[in-house]
Amino acid sequence: MKKALRYGIALASLVLLGSMAFAQVTITMPLVLFPTDSADTTQNDIAAALNDQFADTASGPFADAITGMTSTINGQLGKFDKQEKLALGFGNATAYAGQGATMQGYQGYKLFSVMAGGIAGFQLPSMNIDEIAEIPGSMMKESDVYAGIAGAVPVFNIGINAETVFGLIGLGDVFNNMYFNLKFGGGKINENFTFESKKYAVDIESFTLGMGVNYQLLPSIGLLGGFVRWRGINLGAGLTIQNSSFVISLPFDTMSESVSVPVTVGSDTYTATGTMEAVPTVRVGSTVTTFTIPLEATTSIQTLWLFNVNFGLGADFVFGNSDVVAEATSPINLGLAVDGMASLSPTITPGSVKLDLGTRGVSPSLTRMRIMAGLGNNFGPLKLDVPLYYYLNSGFAIGVTLGVVW
Repeated sequence: MKKALRYGIALASLVLLGSMAFAQVTITMPLVLFPTDSADTTQNDIAAALNDQFADTASGPFADAITGMTSTINGQLGKFDKQEKLALGFGNATAYAGQGATMQGYQGYKLFSVMAGGIAGFQLPSMNIDEIAEIPGSMMKESDVYAGIAGAVPVFNIGINAETVFGLIGLGDVFNNMYFNLKFGGGKINENFTFESKKYAVDIESFTLGMGVNYQLLPSIGLLGGFVRWRGINLGAGLTIQNSSFVISLPFDTMSESVSVPVTVGSDTYTATGTMEAVPTVRVGSTVTTFTIPLEATTSIQTLWLFNVNFGLGADFVFGNSDVVAEATSPINLGLAVDGMASLSPTITPGSVKLDLGTRGVSPSLTRMRIMAGLGNNFGPLKLDVPLYYYLNSGFAIGVTLGVVW
C-alpha cells in the first residue's frame, strides 16, 4: 500500500467548465547596506557608492540580478497557477476511494455482514508503468498532470438481509431478496520517502459516509455439496459521500542568480560579487468532496469452501468539488564580498518568495464506467477480500477487506 502511495505522488486534479484559477507569487528582494562609519574615508566612499548601486532596483547591475532572479522564480513556481488536470485527477481518485470495505464478493448472505478495510484510489495519466514512475518529476517540471490519489482507511460497512430482519416483524415479503448497508469511516496517512534523491512528505486525510441497497436478482446455488458455490447475480445502488485531502511537499532545486556590482572610487574599481539563492519547498494540496451514486451488477464463485473470486460491472455518477492549492514560503539569501576590500562587510536583510497559487471549484468526471474483480478467502464466517477496480480510462482502486458474514 505504501509503495502504491509513493507512485500516487502524482497529484492530479479536475477540469470542467466553471473552474476558477487564482495566482500570486510575491517576491521581496534582499536589502543590502554597507557601513559608512569607518575611520578609513576611502572605505566609507566605497561603501557609499555601493549603497547607491544596491538601492537602485530599477536600473544598473543589481537591477539586472533582480530581474534574472525574478524570472527564475516565476518560471519555476508560476506554473502552479492553473492545475485543472491535476484537480480533475484528484476529484476522480476521491470518488474511486469510496469503494472501501466492499461486500461485492459475499452478497446473498443469510442475516448480516460486518466488513472493515481500506482502499486507495488512483487516477493516472496512462497505464504506462514508466510514465507512472515519472510522475514526481512531471509534477516538478509541469505542475499540472492528469493524476491524483486518495485513500480511505479504516472504513466499516455493516449490512443486513432486509428480508430476514424485517421478517421478524412480519414485513419479510416487502423486502424480498433485498439487502441494506451503511458505510462509514476515515483517518489519516502520513508518509515520508525519497524518490530520485529528493525527499517528499505526503499527508492524506479521508472521510467516508454511504448507504446502499442491493437486490439478489438470481439466487445463490451450491454444487457438489458446497464444493462449488455460485452466489448468483446481485444488483446494487446507493449514495456515497467522500471527502479527501492530499498534501505533498515538492522540494525544488536551488534557484540562484549571480550578483556583480562594480563601483569606481578615485582611479580604482571595486566590485561586490556574490550569489542570490532561494530553495523553496512547494506544498501542493487538494481538498475534494464527492457525492457518488453507484450502479453495479456483481457475481462471485466460491470453490473448495476456501477460495472466492468475484466479478462485476458498474458505473458511478459523480458530483462534487475539487480545489488544488500550491503554497510556499522561502527566504532569498544573498552573500557578498568586495574585491580588494575584504574588511568591508555589508548588513544583508534576506528577501523572500511567497507562493499562493491554485485552481478552485473544479468538478470530477460526471460518469465513470468500471470493471470490478476480487480475490478472497473463506474461513467459515470470516471473510477476506482484495478488490480491484479499473475505471475507464487509466483509473483504478485497490483495497483490502476483512469481515464477518453470517
